[in-house]
Formats: sequence, structure tokens, C-alpha cells
Amino acid sequence: MTPLIASIIFGFIKGLTVEGGSEEEDFSWNTDLWGPAKEEFMYRAVPLKLVPKLPYGTTAIFFAADHLMDDYKAGYQLDAKQVLARLGDTFFGGLTYETAFRRHGYLAALACHASHNVAVGLGSRLRR
Repeated sequence: MTPLIASIIFGFIKGLTVEGGSEEEDFSWNTDLWGPAKEEFMYRAVPLKLVPKLPYGTTAIFFAADHLMDDYKAGYQLDAKQVLARLGDTFFGGLTYETAFRRHGYLAALACHASHNVAVGLGSRLRR
């Protein structure tokens, strides 16, 4: 399965099953395009350009940890199970985007990330 298809399917399922957070919003340029563009540059393009032989999954670890920290900064109170789920969710996404980046470059990673976020919104609207 390609990273793009995996990103879309995972995002849609996430939107159907997870309530709350920015996923409840309608399309947002910041959440669905500008945010992923910045994050793919910061988490994939820069590190993998500076250290091309960076171990696979390294960018996903930092991506997941930073998203969890953002949740805490936004005031979300997460119990241990929610922390584990959030880390798993963002780590899997980070691995998918890293795979796309390593295979096809920045635009592929951006397409996966942005498509995932849009699919979360679509799944969320369908759930509501």
C-alpha cells in the first residue's frame, strides 16, 4: 500500500472514531495545508538533508513527541492510555510521511500529510 493511500485511509478512520481537537473543524488552510508544509519541512526535509543516513523512524519519534507536547500546551488533559494512543497515532503518521519523503521527496510527504488531515476532517464530518 502506498504511503498516500495509507495516510488517507488512516485519517478517514481516525475522523470517524476520534472526537475532539482540531479534527472537529471544517477545512482549514492552517491545519490542512500550511501546517503540514511547515512540519514536513521541519521534521523531514531539514533533518534528512543534513543527515541523509538518519536511522529510519527518527523523524517520526520527534514528530510524535512534539505533537504530544503541543497537546499539553493546548490544555488537553490526557491519561496514560490517551498518551499512548496519541504517540502511536502520530508516530505511525510520521513513519508514513517519512517513507513518502525517502521514496519520492518533500512534495510526496506533504501530499500524504495534507491528505491525512483532510481525510480526518471528512471522517469527522461524516461521524457528526
